[in-house]
Amino acid sequence: MSSPGRFRAPKILKNALFILVLAAGFIFLFLKGPRLQSFRHLTILEILLLLAVSFLGYLVLGLGFRSLVRIFDVDLTFKEWFGLTVCNNMFNYYLPARGGIVVKAYYLKKKHSLSYPHYAALMAGSVFLVLAVASFVGLVVVLFVSAMRGRFIVSLAVAFFLVFLGVLLTGLVTKHLLRLKIHGKFARLSLFLSNLRDGLGFFSEHRKYALDFCLLSGLFLLLIAVRLHLCFLALNFNVKFWSVLLIMVITEFSFLISVIPGNLGIKEGIIVFSGGIFAISADKALAAAILDRAVSLVVIFGFGFIYSKILLDKMDAIYWGYKRKN
Repeated sequence: MSSPGRFRAPKILKNALFILVLAAGFIFLFLKGPRLQSFRHLTILEILLLLAVSFLGYLVLGLGFRSLVRIFDVDLTFKEWFGLTVCNNMFNYYLPARGGIVVKAYYLKKKHSLSYPHYAALMAGSVFLVLAVASFVGLVVVLFVSAMRGRFIVSLAVAFFLVFLGVLLTGLVTKHLLRLKIHGKFARLSLFLSNLRDGLGFFSEHRKYALDFCLLSGLFLLLIAVRLHLCFLALNFNVKFWSVLLIMVITEFSFLISVIPGNLGIKEGIIVFSGGIFAISADKALAAAILDRAVSLVVIFGFGFIYSKILLDKMDAIYWGYKRKN
């Protein structure tokens, strides 16, 4: 690792450039978008409420991360589990393919001796569980709403059921698939299946932490749905909460598309497309999605800058202390 002075200056410049570009984009949308004129009417109370719900969501997400690493008897402090969570999300805006995960893996390796294969297995298992939770929640909400309205939403019910069934079947057949040796261009598939098997094995051995993670994942999904619903209300758009919850369930699957840093535009596109299913106009859905993104960015970068410095300083201290001893 290089000394702190070498890489912090370029990093600060990169942070500043990213914020300037992002701010320019929001200013353009704010001035040119007819529905975004509603942003001017947001009250301080509404903004604070949105920020509070967003902060609470990342707290829950951090607790889920804490449950994951407890499988290996790694007990993180608040500064670590919350700090790494917001840093992970912040760095995802810099790098494609969810590059923030690498930051967490490196920190846990150096600070808590959690091996990369074990961390990869946990991540594979957690993706599996998140898909199961999201599809299950979506199916339950669809059935509940259908019962209340007397009209069955067939397409969504079938889609969520197929995803949930597919997740379960994948878990069942993974053990058998891993008995086969996969080489050549399918080697990555073999590695993923191996990590998935190991991850699910860790979760099955520590069912309490697995249950905690699933419950916290469901709670996080609920909180981000509440945040988006509050965005609609703050912009004076009357939208039913159950519609927003189903939109966020659908949006939850966007993490599988990790090509664009932070999934900028992808999440908003899914919200607009999903809103059409529930008769929410595209301009309303886009305005709410942009406000939702802005609130999320304030929390992520506000705390991300702070904790990236704190945790980076800690990593520097560990590294140079190790160098002096050796």
